[in-house]
Amino acid sequence: MALVRTAASEGVRTLTLDHAPSNAVDHSLMVDFIQLAPTANHDWGSKVVVLESAIEGVFSMGADPDAKPAPQEPYDSFGVPNSEDALTRMFLRTLWDFKWPIIAKVQGAAVGEGLLLACLCDVVVAGESAALGLTGANHGVIAGASILRRCLSEQAMRYLILSGRLVEARDVKALGCGMIIVPDAEVDGVTAGIARDIAAKDPHLLRHLKASLTEGEPGDPLGGYAAEQRYTALVSAKTRP
Repeated sequence: MALVRTAASEGVRTLTLDHAPSNAVDHSLMVDFIQLAPTANHDWGSKVVVLESAIEGVFSMGADPDAKPAPQEPYDSFGVPNSEDALTRMFLRTLWDFKWPIIAKVQGAAVGEGLLLACLCDVVVAGESAALGLTGANHGVIAGASILRRCLSEQAMRYLILSGRLVEARDVKALGCGMIIVPDAEVDGVTAGIARDIAAKDPHLLRHLKASLTEGEPGDPLGGYAAEQRYTALVSAKTRP
């Protein structure tokens, strides 16, 4: 069964994460997502993508610390030394490099890589009770600041990373963010309205507009993420018994 499903209707394509129980960002989900990306990027009939979850109460809980070791297959390395970290970078860059505008529809918890997924989208619509957090520091992992800076104020980003807490979206809004935080019951309608507004535009305009926004974005969120992975490796080496 595919862990990421896709469908298109009336100019809007959905990418649905369906990896019960938590939409864990593991090897299988990442490979499924990467393989589906060309379908969305080459579809000129669907001019906006909505990233959503099929799991009630969960957008994605991020990496699964109990996941089995990755199988030995070409997707392990993408041409670099075999590493699940490399696959994670490729997975996140695939999302960041999407050719159409992409909206994250966050209903429920978005934690760790799940929150990073949302923050790499062009627009985030989140229910006000959605639990958001980056808990890596609780487990000796340094990751996420360069991506969270895309949609959170500097202090909001540092609060989430340093505390490792899960915070309701309504509270993140008060700290300062670029997400669209709405009552839980309005997430579907608000997301659909934004998607319609985007899909109404000329596809050639949208492709060039999206490319210009990505090319002109200050900093390199994925380059920063790679640097954070290196620091995590240093911390791990220092604390290893």
